[in-house]
Amino acid sequence: AFQSASAKAMTHYLRSRYDGILVGVGTAIADDPALNCRIAGVGGYGGPGLAGQPRPIVVDPEGRWKFSSESRMIKVAREGRGLGPWIVTCRGVGGESGEEGMERRKRREVLEAVGGRYIVVDWSGGCKEGKRQFDWGEILRVLRAEGLTRVMIEGG
Repeated sequence: AFQSASAKAMTHYLRSRYDGILVGVGTAIADDPALNCRIAGVGGYGGPGLAGQPRPIVVDPEGRWKFSSESRMIKVAREGRGLGPWIVTCRGVGGESGEEGMERRKRREVLEAVGGRYIVVDWSGGCKEGKRQFDWGEILRVLRAEGLTRVMIEGG
């Protein structure tokens, strides 16, 4: 996505005001976003620690995001320029056996190595266009319990 310099500055200022930045799995797959705050004075950009950095949150009900150690969210966390992402997924998605299970375990190790993790929530029991639907109240309760009270939703 193309943005003017002033639009980028506003985006990063807004990101600095939130505890988390939430995107859907489609955005994570299509854009490989960093979801960090890149303005002078925040953590990773001249500030102490990671102060002012939002937690990246990817809503991925069916486990479609096949991130790696080279994905931008993972790289900026590893380089100390952002926090490790949390991936919200549905209970019962995928298994731990076979080749797919091995890949899932590798991704979990990559995620946890940068301070990220999976957050597993119940799905609402409904489907739209054949895809599982989340219980958004559950997601918001879990994020609040983790200390995230201000979450910005970004999307493509």
